[in-house]
Amino acid sequence: MATTRGINEVLRSLRSARNNIKNKSIQGLIKSAILVRQSTEKENPLTPEHLSNLVHSFFVTTPLGVHDGKSPAWEGKSGGEMEQHHSAVISKMESEVASSKEPAMIMGYSANYALWVHEMVDMNINWTRSGSGPKWFEKAISRNKDKMLKAIGHEIKIALTKNYARTKMLSERTEIINIK
Repeated sequence: MATTRGINEVLRSLRSARNNIKNKSIQGLIKSAILVRQSTEKENPLTPEHLSNLVHSFFVTTPLGVHDGKSPAWEGKSGGEMEQHHSAVISKMESEVASSKEPAMIMGYSANYALWVHEMVDMNINWTRSGSGPKWFEKAISRNKDKMLKAIGHEIKIALTKNYARTKMLSERTEIINIK
């Protein structure tokens, strides 16, 4: 009969590696959301802005929590209504990412009119913010797709490199022992 000594340590290390890869994947998703957010504010078309509520309604949530949009400052007479709607959207999105078995991230705008403004393609609009316009969010994602994938891949590579060395070292210490 044979038994293996050290296999439990190897298995613990592999489970730890899996969790580390998941967490690093989420960190990569967060970094990709930051790229998109920066792009919507620095590259045309910019996020349309009247009272800044649309800009302030941006949020990012993952299974690790809300990373952007926790407590925006609302402007104008509808600020209270915007706050209630924002809280409801954030809560719903937190539930959705929390239920995911895979690394997940949801980013977007909680303003109840965000989709309507985003899709104002065929309308002759005099945008109040210079450089802003329809499809700002979609275009920011599209122009940053490669950078986003690179950010996610970089974080996963860090996790794999770190965990590979530990698991390899533990597996080399594992012995098969013959018992008579």
